[in-house]
Amino acid sequence: MVALAEQAKSFDLNFTIDAEEADRLELSLDLFQLLAQDSKLAGWDGLGLAVQAYQKHRPTRSGAGR
Repeated sequence: MVALAEQAKSFDLNFTIDAEEADRLELSLDLFQLLAQDSKLAGWDGLGLAVQAYQKHRPTRSGAGR
């Protein structure tokens, strides 16, 4: 995934992670955090995260919200 984000950056494209499924939201957030903190992607504002406002599940870092 990092390689894809680096390629998007090199072409000045946006790269958005779609966190549509509530069951995989934590995974999407972890991936987004990993990419956002990657030094190779520093200074690039093309990384995005799309979440659904109607999700019924409020995740917690401990998983207690499930």
